[in-house]
Amino acid sequence: LPELLFALHRRGFRVLLAHVERFPYLEGDRALLERLHQMGVRFQVNLGSLSGAHGRMQQKGAERLLKTGAVSVLAGDCHRAADVERNVVAGLDAARALLDDDALHRLCVAAPSAILDDAIAERV
Repeated sequence: LPELLFALHRRGFRVLLAHVERFPYLEGDRALLERLHQMGVRFQVNLGSLSGAHGRMQQKGAERLLKTGAVSVLAGDCHRAADVERNVVAGLDAARALLDDDALHRLCVAAPSAILDDAIAERV
């Protein structure tokens, strides 16, 4: 994975790696996460993971990533309307228990907006 992400980086792509809490080999390797972050890779955690929608292990992984400051974006993983309650609403409630309003706004609004504006990784 690091080699693939580095190759993408060399070609000018900016990578947002989705739901890192669901990749145990990645989430548990702080040195690898740091190396990827230094390359400009940013990490997204699913709000649903924070509420336990994907299991206890993913919930704890998401919480750990948040607490270490590795997360750049919090977002839902909704594939149908029925997913919104479980993945976004419950996830936002869980995130509010862990983050202050400024951090929640940065992760759910400001950082995703910066990505859509094609901001450099340091601004995300």
